[in-house]
Amino acid sequence: MRYFLCALTVWAIALSLNGQAWADTDIYDVRGKHQLTPKTARGLIADTEALRSALKAAPHETNSTAESSPAILLLPSPDGETSSFRIVTYDAVGDPDRYPDIRTWYGINTDDFSQTIFLDWTKQGFHASVRGGKNPPWYIDPVISGDLTLYQAYFRKDLTDNTPSFGCSTKTDEAPGLLDNQTGKSAGDCVLRQYRVAITATPQYSNYHGAFTGIQSGLIQSAIVTTVNRINQIYTQELSIRLQLIAENDKLYFYDEATSPFSSNLVADLVNENIAVQEDRIPLADFDLGHVYTKGINNGRAFPRASCVDALKSGGATSRVDPIGDPFTIDYVAHEMGHQFGAFHTQNNLCNYSADSGMEPGSGSTIMGYAGICFPNVQLASDDYFHGRSIEEITNFTENPFTGGICAEEIDNSLFNPQVGSVPDRTIPQGTPFRLTGQASGAGRISYNWEQYDPELGTMPPQADNKEGPLFRSFPPSADPHRYFPVFSAVLNNTDPEWETLPEVGREMNFRLTVNHSTAAYGCAGEEDVKITVDDDFGPFVVSDPADTNQWSIGQIAQIQWEVAGTDSPVFTSPKVDVLISTDNGQTFIPLAPGLPNNGLAEVRVPQTETDSARIMVRSSGNYFYNVSPQPFRIIDSVGPPSLSIAPVSPAAIGDCFSATDEVTFDFLLTGAGGATDSLEMTVTGLPEELTASFHPTTPRPGGRVRLTVSGMSDQSLGVYEGLVSGVSADGTVSQVISITKYSGEPDRGPELNGPSGLLPDIRPTLRVRSSMTDLYQFQVSEQSDFSTLLYDESTDQPFFTLPAYLSPDSRYFWRARTRDANGGCGISKWTSSEFITGDCPVFSTASSPATISTGPPIQSVEMTLDISRFGEITDLDLVMLDLEHSYLNDVEVDLESPSGVIVPIFDRSCGGNDDILLNFDDEAGAAELFCPPVAPDAFVRPPSTPLAAYDGDQLRGSWTLHVRDRANQDGGQLNGFSIKACLFQEALPVTWLSFTATGRKADILLEWSTESETANDGFYLERAPAAEPTNWEEIGFVGAGNDYSFVDITALPGTDYYFRLRQTDQDGRVSYSEIRSARIGQAATDGLHLFPNPTADRVRYRWTTPEGLRSDRLYSLTDSQGRLLQEGQLHASGGSLSISTLPAGVYFLRVTGLKAMRVVRL
Repeated sequence: MRYFLCALTVWAIALSLNGQAWADTDIYDVRGKHQLTPKTARGLIADTEALRSALKAAPHETNSTAESSPAILLLPSPDGETSSFRIVTYDAVGDPDRYPDIRTWYGINTDDFSQTIFLDWTKQGFHASVRGGKNPPWYIDPVISGDLTLYQAYFRKDLTDNTPSFGCSTKTDEAPGLLDNQTGKSAGDCVLRQYRVAITATPQYSNYHGAFTGIQSGLIQSAIVTTVNRINQIYTQELSIRLQLIAENDKLYFYDEATSPFSSNLVADLVNENIAVQEDRIPLADFDLGHVYTKGINNGRAFPRASCVDALKSGGATSRVDPIGDPFTIDYVAHEMGHQFGAFHTQNNLCNYSADSGMEPGSGSTIMGYAGICFPNVQLASDDYFHGRSIEEITNFTENPFTGGICAEEIDNSLFNPQVGSVPDRTIPQGTPFRLTGQASGAGRISYNWEQYDPELGTMPPQADNKEGPLFRSFPPSADPHRYFPVFSAVLNNTDPEWETLPEVGREMNFRLTVNHSTAAYGCAGEEDVKITVDDDFGPFVVSDPADTNQWSIGQIAQIQWEVAGTDSPVFTSPKVDVLISTDNGQTFIPLAPGLPNNGLAEVRVPQTETDSARIMVRSSGNYFYNVSPQPFRIIDSVGPPSLSIAPVSPAAIGDCFSATDEVTFDFLLTGAGGATDSLEMTVTGLPEELTASFHPTTPRPGGRVRLTVSGMSDQSLGVYEGLVSGVSADGTVSQVISITKYSGEPDRGPELNGPSGLLPDIRPTLRVRSSMTDLYQFQVSEQSDFSTLLYDESTDQPFFTLPAYLSPDSRYFWRARTRDANGGCGISKWTSSEFITGDCPVFSTASSPATISTGPPIQSVEMTLDISRFGEITDLDLVMLDLEHSYLNDVEVDLESPSGVIVPIFDRSCGGNDDILLNFDDEAGAAELFCPPVAPDAFVRPPSTPLAAYDGDQLRGSWTLHVRDRANQDGGQLNGFSIKACLFQEALPVTWLSFTATGRKADILLEWSTESETANDGFYLERAPAAEPTNWEEIGFVGAGNDYSFVDITALPGTDYYFRLRQTDQDGRVSYSEIRSARIGQAATDGLHLFPNPTADRVRYRWTTPEGLRSDRLYSLTDSQGRLLQEGQLHASGGSLSISTLPAGVYFLRVTGLKAMRVVRL
């Protein structure tokens, strides 16, 4: 006993020293090559001597289990706390004494046996990896290469990978022999198998880790041991597999590319050539698995099911730009070695999909998936565990004594598979959340993981109408035997997770429960499968009462209502339900009334707890489906006298023509206080006796909801019917007036329009009508007055509609609105129409190359400039199509600066870990707050603080600059571009036109014009375009301001039709254009055809001014400015008119057969 007390004293001293081995420090300004750069980390300085002494004092695993080890190591965690671990050393290398300064340990948290730790001390410093338990995985790693005293503690979630996407080129058909990939129950025999691994280092890998000659081989050995140790943390726990680096692995280290045995640095070559490289240097009998590491393009490849197969066992290669840390070890190496041990890809998308194993939606998130590699991505990096399908594939292979088990050494069989209870198959209603529960027993710690087991290729992200494939993503194992589908927080918050989708069609879903039984040394698994059949004829199962406005009193009898939705049918094995209550907004639930009939209504005694956050759960007693009340409600004290009130929770006045339905419903909330509990007798009076009224529940309780259904309205005359709803109980009386209006099904007059009309200041207007008692408002927008083609056709329950995109500037549009009954049976009004002309609102876009945002230390800034030459005073400005690529938007700020220096914040560190911005910003946007992720090219939102109206009255001309600041390191990205829409003040220009003519003469064309008045006029630029290219305008001269104006065009070619226009410029740079005229050499502009009025609103008349003998019918064609044919026909010799009312406002060109000039028609 005295000896034992002495031992305790020694370890108490070690514990005390160990507690002083670390000190906090700032690491962000430290110079040198940062090996890993997490978003946030706890900086640490290590007392290396104290740390090494504590580590070396740990017993070997052959002398003690980690659970009983007397060696306790204290480590600082990223959250600022300290964690305590019992540790033992183990041999991750076949000959530990070959590199005596390189050692490995593993252990277990003294306070949480579900959390393991794997550690190493090498020539590259100290590394610790902590996995499991209540916190996410976290690590301690060196900060600077070569500095063994400076460290960082960080969570895995804060480590992002900015290198190019990883690509695994392993194919299923590369597996040797026949593939037996049928799913079955085989999660392991609970024997820990050790495989001797040989890992080659290319010169690129060696140089990256600081080794350029054989003298520095310890640096390579250190880096490789760290990866093997980290992989062992996962493989031992999940697969009962341990890797041991072979004793003479340094024979496989290469330092000089000039003498490298590899023909290239590409994994396609490395994976094949490594077989010969390792065979030449290591006897085949001395290793069981081979791999090669390199620094290069992010890629990997391996021969599946190749371990123990002499001809292929070295066929694994992994390459990464930065071959270090978990992005290399877990996302890359563990994935490729997983192939070598028999696992295939689990992602369910079009990237290297496996028809037998693709059981994770989208990219997947486990080790054998493609997280962050192939769209659509569930997440950007793999979680450090294997899907149940991968566990099945690997254990099937490694336990086969003729394949993957033939070369393994069995080093531990102290565990037994957990005993997993059966889970019966069930049928559930569509659109209804459900919960699966497992039961298992074992001597060690137990974890559970429920995962979907459907590999068929489905639409991704998963859709509610997918009849095959996975709908639910995988999550890491936990100590909780339950899993809610979807995640329970989504049900509580009424959200729809992108990677968890409830089916709304008939289908089957298969699920596997993988139960892991483990110690610190290793783990093994058992499993149970269950099939869920979805019946789309029934559902969803919904809790309807209580909701957000309900109020219960402590101790009263309260009612609960739910939509049974046919689940009382025998197929659902759910004749009874359990009612549970939460008083903390769903964080915990306790039974309230178990085993009640599944009839949609229950009465319960309210518990003795006041709260503003009560929730009710109704759960099937014999099945897996459930639901919760949609919002929190109140439970109040019962003090004071009983009181009652009633309030409608649906419209108390309803109108319809009742052609599609015979009944109408009203919903009411009964509120009680002072302990009011007696049920109410409900009646309705004042309605015609031919109508039938019924209440549900028939005798509702205070604090609950009641529905009144009135039937027989189809036989009633047109008119208004009022009634009085009353409820009476011993606690009081309540009443509420209702009104039913039956109106004719004939179309009524259209709604009153509240704009827009006339000339608008913008190009994305909001159409508004006067609000009325209707279900729907229908809006239509067209370029034609007869609405023969529609730009928009929108039905909404709001009396306004904002166009989702810009219209063309300075253009005429027509719009109309009507009201509609949602049932479609009646209540469709007549149309009310109007028109408007959009404002002068040009859109300007950048044409610059993308601006790269560095991944360096903060603050990283970039800017992009948009130069605008147009003059004008701004009346409204939008920032359009802001296109920014950047991961983790919570680091990003974006500002827009005008030429005059006015700055408006556009984006201010929002959206957390979401990526990228592709969005439009407008003060008049319907969305007041930014939504995340902010990638919606058709959506408009308002700026976060200062409105864009800050630019109103400012001048448009000049350089507009978009500033982007990244306030954290590592992420980086690029600014691709942006646009500005600016509406300009429309005022009278300083010139009033009087006339403008173009006359073709024998050798030239004479242009003459006059003005009525001028103010600050600078002059006129003359522009010309060939009629064959009506948009190709060129400047041919300039005439300064004066009194009489003319210009002779001597450069025009004979026989060519031309258009002419004047570009008037005033002294502050603003411009206006004249009408367009046409002429050719030798021909006047009129040529006997006169058009009037021109401009015109909808019809242009024509007559001939040539002598009668020269008149005849002529063929004509009408084109737009782009040369597109719009009309063609015949002009009569006697004159007439052309209808152009269907054309939008603009300039059109009339070509007449036999005439030598065109005519310009303005609408």
